Amino acid sequence: MTRKRLSITNIRKSTWAIFATIAFISLATYALRKWLSSGDWAGLGQWFGGLGALIAAWVALRIASDERRREGRRDAERLRVQAYYIVGGVVASDGSRGVQVFVRNTGPEPVVNVDIVALHVDGRSDNLIVECAPTAARRHVLLPGEEWQTWVKPTKEDLTSDLLLKVMDVGPVPEFTFDDLAETRWHRIGDSAPQT
Repeated sequence: MTRKRLSITNIRKSTWAIFATIAFISLATYALRKWLSSGDWAGLGQWFGGLGALIAAWVALRIASDERRREGRRDAERLRVQAYYIVGGVVASDGSRGVQVFVRNTGPEPVVNVDIVALHVDGRSDNLIVECAPTAARRHVLLPGEEWQTWVKPTKEDLTSDLLLKVMDVGPVPEFTFDDLAETRWHRIGDSAPQT
């Protein structure tokens, strides 16, 4: 709200400055009327026309620049909101295959380059982060309404999924990354707030 007031104040100041300039030029021209011939008046009119065109071009560029900034902010906000629509969770666990996780796109736009990075396990005494590797290749495109399921295994042999099942209270939460259509890389853990 403060930014809008500031912007409106600046526009009002600019408008008053333009009117003051025009009033000053008009008064100066009126004061010089005795010394100007009809040819001089024609030249002065051309100068005013040029000055008016310059001011109109400046105002148009300023409006276009402000609109471009507003559009950029809207796009950034839209993509940030889109990142909240990409959620992940655990489907099942199997001692030999690992942990089956999903990443679901519930938003209106596709995301690309979806990767499972780790599993976060809430233990009884502390939290455990287990780096994982998906058994399938990364998902290149995840369309709206689609869900990608894959099995993941810990990258270290001593952290098997059996051990994960023993220490967890509520279950593991997948940590995953993805890119939006503006090529911003997002990082998210389950349904926590996405980070860039």
